[in-house]
Amino acid sequence: MAADSLGGRELGHIDVEAAAGWQTVHARVRAPRGVHALYLKFEGPTSDADLLSLDWLQFR
Repeated sequence: MAADSLGGRELGHIDVEAAAGWQTVHARVRAPRGVHALYLKFEGPTSDADLLSLDWLQFR
């Protein structure tokens, strides 16, 4: 997660392991002051398989 661009200040990072079904993951995110765009970047191994299925995000 980064502020304002994919190369912007890193606000958080999550490593997700492969799973057979749905899983819940949590991460601490540094909250910058002011209003910013939040960018999420998803990376995985190169293959023809789908990277992930994302159902929803929640911020507290």
